[in-house]
Amino acid sequence: MKLPTPRKRGDAYRIEIMIDGQRMSATRDTIKECHAWASRKLLESKAGQLSTSDTRSQLKLGELMTIQYESSRRQSKGKRTDLDYQRMIARDYSWLTSMRVVDITAQDLTRYRDMRLQKVAPSIHRHTGGLENKIGLCKIRIGIHRHTGGLEIA
Repeated sequence: MKLPTPRKRGDAYRIEIMIDGQRMSATRDTIKECHAWASRKLLESKAGQLSTSDTRSQLKLGELMTIQYESSRRQSKGKRTDLDYQRMIARDYSWLTSMRVVDITAQDLTRYRDMRLQKVAPSIHRHTGGLENKIGLCKIRIGIHRHTGGLEIA
């Protein structure tokens, strides 16, 4: 089977393949990474090792933020800030950290923003953008993609 050509989307590339009537897609930084992903998925499907239920989609936001924090570089500049931010969210917004990452919607982030605005000054947009960015990075890092829309805040 010939591999499909990745399409450029902003600074990244997106590739889609169809296996047994199910469409799968991935967004990667380079064309080479897209081809490697597609090749790996095709080989897994031919070997019968392609998992039908993805256990990673069961991860909750708190677990995912911990994984992301632990996998970041040891001496990165923002690592301490990330840890403080993670602790604050776990302490004050436990309902959000107990949600599965794939179930977090724009309405949930809007609810978080509105609750946070009651506690702090209007610089919340910086914090909300950070959370939105962190969720997106966590999903990309472990390969979770949700095709029902972005996580923009209304």
